[in-house]
Amino acid sequence: MSRNPMPVVLAPLSRWDGRGAACAGEDTELFFAPDGERQPVRAIREKKAKEVCGRCPVRAECLASELWRRPGLQHGIFGGLTAEERVALRKQLMRRDGQGVFVAVRDAA
Repeated sequence: MSRNPMPVVLAPLSRWDGRGAACAGEDTELFFAPDGERQPVRAIREKKAKEVCGRCPVRAECLASELWRRPGLQHGIFGGLTAEERVALRKQLMRRDGQGVFVAVRDAA
């Protein structure tokens, strides 16, 4: 499977509300771990969720929205990334730009 760079401009996306998202109508437990979930069940669920994100036409908006509006959200898969992956990406972006202004994300997922 090839990984294509995914440019994402991070800016306030107050108008984006999830319309057009591939996850619309999916069971939310696919994107949020049920209580007591363990490996390897978690890995399988996350892989399926990321597959949905991978075909989503608004994936970039979703990821940017989560990084901008809710940087501390520690649950769920948004824009094809787990909470841990989003935290790492945000830290990487902050290191790139010392003033904390996000410019772009490449190879986010």
